[in-house]
Amino acid sequence: MVIEVYYLRFARWLLLSSRFCKLWAIRQQYPLVCDLLAEFQSSIVDRVVMELLQSRQIVSDDFVWVDQGIFLEPDALERFIQHWDAMLARRVEHLYAGEISYQQCLEVQVQEYIACLLEDQEFYRPMLLKG
Repeated sequence: MVIEVYYLRFARWLLLSSRFCKLWAIRQQYPLVCDLLAEFQSSIVDRVVMELLQSRQIVSDDFVWVDQGIFLEPDALERFIQHWDAMLARRVEHLYAGEISYQQCLEVQVQEYIACLLEDQEFYRPMLLKG
């Protein structure tokens, strides 16, 4: 959800329609966000969740089950957001952009995606990080 909100805000800042997409059915609430999220699910989102669970910074008692779904208790949500922010600040070696933060990776990939949609470049270049 955090990364979805980030992408939705970024798409709106770029004056993109959040309903435009290439990969997801229009029945999704924000298909553009789903297109962008697909690339980062395992490399960023899943890593944050697994690190928090493995280090026991978030445990089963931190989850609340309600009719709308499963949510984190406020204290656990704060820990998640702090860990999320720290993850976005981590530096990585991006194949096309050099050494940048994960947050900058997200922005680079949005620009790549837009260039492809607008046919400024022939193919979308996925995020590739150097080992």
